[in-house]
Amino acid sequence: MNSHTETDFEPRFGFKRPPDTCWVRFLDPRFQPSGVPGGWMALPFETLIHMDLPRKLLISENRVPILSLPAYQDTLAIWGGGGAATLLARESWVTDRKIHYWGDLDCHGLFIYGNFKAIAPGTKKFLMDEDTLLKFSTLVGSYKDRLPPAPKSLDHGETALFNRLASEQLRLEQERIPHKYVLAKLEQHGFEHICQDSHLGLEKGKISKNSVSTTLDETGLN
Repeated sequence: MNSHTETDFEPRFGFKRPPDTCWVRFLDPRFQPSGVPGGWMALPFETLIHMDLPRKLLISENRVPILSLPAYQDTLAIWGGGGAATLLARESWVTDRKIHYWGDLDCHGLFIYGNFKAIAPGTKKFLMDEDTLLKFSTLVGSYKDRLPPAPKSLDHGETALFNRLASEQLRLEQERIPHKYVLAKLEQHGFEHICQDSHLGLEKGKISKNSVSTTLDETGLN
């Protein structure tokens, strides 16, 4: 996402400043603009305001997880670009939708989520909880970055997790979580997968219950 401040080059030298933009991926083909392979594109905020957009938003701290997702009904994935997600939270077309925020499971990720939640209180976190940390403990790393303060918008459980991550300097990067587990949890959170494999004999736009059950079994969710 591109954002600007008063110290930018353009206003200092009298040039017109480019509009704030964000990278999005239309996971529902029905909303995807024509001529955009994979639905991945950068759009100005002012353009998005006037577009017919999905009702569900999945905002990701990092770009790679978005690019690896399959199609989901009525869903737009947005690359929050770290702290720039706070700018996104102030957009009216964002706050009136069902929002999930997915970032690294560390203090910085919860800090960004908390700041977003302070502006858009209905925002739900995705795979940023104690259960995820414990389930993939072997994938957790450590770091020595300067830690941000715990946002006041975090609830009691989120604050306790933030404090643990801070005291033990733990980090679970979102890209390290197994892809099958991510897909299974997305469906648990109400994201409806669009099956586009015609050779399976499944109707486009319908969920394959057998495939979901298999995925849940493989990831230990059942």
